[in-house]
Amino acid sequence: MVSRWIKNTSGGSKTWLGQQVADTAYYEIQATEATRWSNDSTLLTDIAAGDATVAKDDSGSTDITDINAAINHLKNDIPIKTEAALRGIREADGMRARLVGIVNQTITKNTTTDIDWVIPQLQYGGVNKPSYFDGIEYYVADGVAGDECTFQIVDKDGTGVSLGLYPQGYYDAYKDGSNVLVVEEFGTDWPLLPAVRGEIILYKARMYPGLYIRAKITSAGTATDPHVVMGIFRHLDGNS
Repeated sequence: MVSRWIKNTSGGSKTWLGQQVADTAYYEIQATEATRWSNDSTLLTDIAAGDATVAKDDSGSTDITDINAAINHLKNDIPIKTEAALRGIREADGMRARLVGIVNQTITKNTTTDIDWVIPQLQYGGVNKPSYFDGIEYYVADGVAGDECTFQIVDKDGTGVSLGLYPQGYYDAYKDGSNVLVVEEFGTDWPLLPAVRGEIILYKARMYPGLYIRAKITSAGTATDPHVVMGIFRHLDGNS
């Protein structure tokens, strides 16, 4: 768990998010309030103006004086690799890493929401290339302890039958009333930690175009609608 402290360097008493902090005093940000503090415009303005200092502890020796580094530490901001940056990265098996965003959505508090992302036909140079799924990275803003997600691979229209993954009789027997068949489930009831950025769930599997990745997101909070961002890691043939 990242330790975040705010030191009042304004020359007088300051109040941030209802918390009064005396001049030169430190306040430790708790995990349950980290998202609110890291996105508070008044605090961020004071950090930029030098009226507040981010620190790793209250010893006085770990104050972060560089503004960008301070805000990154406050947000526990792990730089997210972009697809462009990964284009030149090759794994030992000759595969290339890619990132694809699948969820960027506000979830209604105290509900369960299904979000489906269709696995696309992968065209590179006019040729379909096999795709391999490596896992999911997520970030939750305004979440609470108890938020969770179950990930599934689902067939919504019988695509798996045409791909030869299972017979028509299997699809007909096990699909639900909406013609959706859960082909695979992983990360069952995975806790979506509210104060962590870039949490990664590893899961290696082959991706079949036409099936869907489903994120079944449950919000446990009753005060605020959380915003969830997710991206998948996939590998493609090294010649793509």
